[in-house]
Order: sequence, then C-alpha cells, then structure tokens
Amino acid sequence: MLFYKKFILSFIFVVFLGSTVIAQSPIDSLSETDKEVILPIEQLFEGMLKGDSSLIRQAFYENANLKTVIKDKNDNIVLRVDSLENLLNAVATPHEKPYREKILSYEIKTDENLAQVWTPYKFYVGETFSHCGANAFHLIKTKEGWKIISITDTRHREGCE
Repeated sequence: MLFYKKFILSFIFVVFLGSTVIAQSPIDSLSETDKEVILPIEQLFEGMLKGDSSLIRQAFYENANLKTVIKDKNDNIVLRVDSLENLLNAVATPHEKPYREKILSYEIKTDENLAQVWTPYKFYVGETFSHCGANAFHLIKTKEGWKIISITDTRHREGCE
C-alpha cells in the first residue's frame, strides 16, 4: 500500500511539473537583466501585432538597419538591406490580418552596453503560417533603456518544425 501511495504522489508531481514546464514562455526563465534587453524586441512584435508603427519606432535606435538573408529564384544567397522606414510603412499600412511573430527561444549575450539576441521564430499572417527563420538582434543600452540598432534575419518555408 505504501508503494502505491508513493507511486501516485510521484505521478502527480511529475504531471504537475510537466504542465508547469509546458506552460512557460521563453521569457519566464530569463534573468531581470535579460528581460530588460528583450523589452524593445517584445515591443517591436507587439507593434507589429497591433499595426502600431509609433510603438515599433520607440524600440529602435536612430539609423537602425534591417537585413535579410534569403535565396533568390536562382538559389543564390542574397543579403537584402531594408530601412526602418519601410518596415514602419508596411506595418502602418492597414492590413486585414495581424502580423504575428512567435519567438521560440532567446539566446542573449551582453557586454556592458551592447547586447546580441538570437531568436528562432515562426511568422503568421492572422492564424496562417507564413514562414520561419531566425533573428539576430544587436542592441545598445541608452539612457532610455535598450534599443535595437540592427536586425538580420533569415526566412524560409521549409524545415519549420
């Protein structure tokens, strides 16, 4: 009988622990410093979801740059450079379905006032999957807090588990 009670208690503990781990977001396990670093990244994605270009602009440092590593029609690797203004215009232009980027995890490195954040992601237009890839953010710590100075990302439709 004692074995049965221990087994039941162990089972309940494992189920509870497993449900807690499953319910965690990538942010839950971060330190307070790391949460400060990713605040403008979260603000960027919130702005995209809401279609709020002013919220997005606040996440960026002046003269920030955006780059995408993609394959062209001939299967050549190409670096596409874009401006923050084009991103802001795309988000601010009314669109029927919200843009939602789901971050799968955060890998954060910092040295004083510089941070690098790697984020694998999946991108959705409304509820429809569009593409996946990884973002490489560089951020600078200012008097107002962390600001994004550059984003380089990849985009593909295959290999997205």
